[in-house]
Amino acid sequence: MLDEYRSIVGDILYYTTKMSTDIKNTARESATHLYNPNKEDWKALEKCVGYIFHSEYEGLILRKPRR
Repeated sequence: MLDEYRSIVGDILYYTTKMSTDIKNTARESATHLYNPNKEDWKALEKCVGYIFHSEYEGLILRKPRR
């Protein structure tokens, strides 16, 4: 579960550097909880991901990762 949190935060940090800077503070704050995320941190991360998915960026395609 910890690896999943770290992976999502890493993806969001990459996204903020390449596409959108409006959520960089949320991404930075999420990155401070990489070693011990609690339920509130997960909720904040879910809101951030939801914001990204509902934002309209032309040419951006978000797909489920292949595993």
